[in-house]
Amino acid sequence: MMKLDCGNLGWFSYSMANCLSAGLAPVAALEASRLVQDSQLDRCLKDVIDGCGRGMSIADSLAPHRRRLPHFFLPVLEAGEASGRLVEAFRFLHECCLRINPTLALVRSVWLYPLLIILCGWLARMVIMVYFGSYGTAWQTFLGFGTQLGLLALVIYGVGRVPALARVRDWGALQFPMVREVVIGLSQVLFFGSFSLLLKTGGIEVLRILEYASEAVGNSVVRSDFLNARPVFVQHGSFEAAFNQVRLLDARQKSIIATSAMAGCLEDGLERIVKVAHEDLEVTLNRFNAIFQRLLVFSVSMSIVGTLWMCIPKNAF
Repeated sequence: MMKLDCGNLGWFSYSMANCLSAGLAPVAALEASRLVQDSQLDRCLKDVIDGCGRGMSIADSLAPHRRRLPHFFLPVLEAGEASGRLVEAFRFLHECCLRINPTLALVRSVWLYPLLIILCGWLARMVIMVYFGSYGTAWQTFLGFGTQLGLLALVIYGVGRVPALARVRDWGALQFPMVREVVIGLSQVLFFGSFSLLLKTGGIEVLRILEYASEAVGNSVVRSDFLNARPVFVQHGSFEAAFNQVRLLDARQKSIIATSAMAGCLEDGLERIVKVAHEDLEVTLNRFNAIFQRLLVFSVSMSIVGTLWMCIPKNAF
């Protein structure tokens, strides 16, 4: 199932915030906010309009499309409806979608560009084999690559469907140095961005804010780590004591939370964490892409050279 474009969701949220703040009813606001140029989002909104017309909330109407939305979208929307601050929720979603859209594009490039490089390398090898008349080898290569691709797709599908496998995948992602930084950085941007918004809106107890913000985190291991703060909040402990229980936060971030909470400006401190985490994430992604793609281009090039060496008749030299 293809994800909806985060940039278009951001502009949809901006339009919804404006329409709702002007006093339009949800159905009228949804009609006015439809992005016809994005056919996937438009089809999704038709279902939402139908649901709202039958008395459902916007979040409940969007629930069947949860897998197509960013992880943070529905939790923030549900929090906005629960607190009676739906306009503020849509404004935050606008900012958040547009803020992380370039980051998500970088994340996509981590797997998309390498996939294109591998496909181009495979196609080049096939053309070389066919050109030199190695039809049998070309057919075997085609079948082997197709089998590997099918098995990979099956594994990815299975991991996404089975919770136990998904947790193993999430744990595994944290074992590789650069991947770990990317996962943690993106999770921090989403968690603290959502937490800050809900804290600003008021009217929601801290435990609910923690639950809503943690739902915005896609990696289950990181999500569980953030929820380590829950027992402290249950006992009405401080923000400093609560987030000291989160192992994946560094000393600098914990210090910002502690000092900003003492100064009564926790929202500003959380926004600072989001900004720094976002900047660090972009640096890490660019570095990772540069190293990984160069290594991949080199290995694919060597594979093509090897295919040429195998196919060119030896007496040609």
